[in-house]
Amino acid sequence: MAANKGPAASPDELRTLKLAGMMYAKEQDEATAKALADETVPPPPADVQVKTDEAVFAMLKACGKKRRRRRRAIYLLRTAAVVVLIVCISVPLAFTVDASRAAVANFLIQNFDQFSRITYDVENNAKAPVGWTSEYYPQWLPEGYEFSEIQCAPSRQSIWYKDKQEYQIYFSILSSDTLSSIDTEDSLMHQINVSSYHAQLFIKNNRQSSSIVIFLPSNLIYIQGALSEKDIIKIANNIHGLE
Repeated sequence: MAANKGPAASPDELRTLKLAGMMYAKEQDEATAKALADETVPPPPADVQVKTDEAVFAMLKACGKKRRRRRRAIYLLRTAAVVVLIVCISVPLAFTVDASRAAVANFLIQNFDQFSRITYDVENNAKAPVGWTSEYYPQWLPEGYEFSEIQCAPSRQSIWYKDKQEYQIYFSILSSDTLSSIDTEDSLMHQINVSSYHAQLFIKNNRQSSSIVIFLPSNLIYIQGALSEKDIIKIANNIHGLE
């Protein structure tokens, strides 16, 4: 597992990691207690916590033995922290609150290369970012983009992508009543179809950005960015879950 992108951690950063781990552990315990009281929630795999504890303790033990080698110790501590975070985010029981899942996902995306990079399946379709639970997400993006952030809220789930020039692509699933909040000012609108769904394509008058709204039966998909008409339509036509 790759080390953090940034420089060696300061004592304050290490304390923050430790406190974050304690907070996540507390939240996991509370979520587990609630889930155990709910007969409709299936139990988690029995060996998940045991395997996680063994992995973390082994790494921390190795960290203690290498105490004088500070960079090695920091690497081991961060690796142990990521093991815990990955397990938490991959077990829905541990994160019943979407905001908590997004917080963990953004920590991984913004600090570890392997989570910011877009990965592809055997058919060269882009996969969803870590922590994303919706069936809808782009399976094609222009070259050079990576994950920047996700957001999960009751009325909105969003993914931000960015490239090395800091250009961004915004992909969001919205509730139908949020249509009025979409920026259509100074834009030329075209009625189009995306798969079997009605959609509206907006091209800014200065042609520096574009957006698409796709009208699904129960919500909306919104895509926006500094994209050509050809590219934004290609993204829309390659969304996982749209038939």
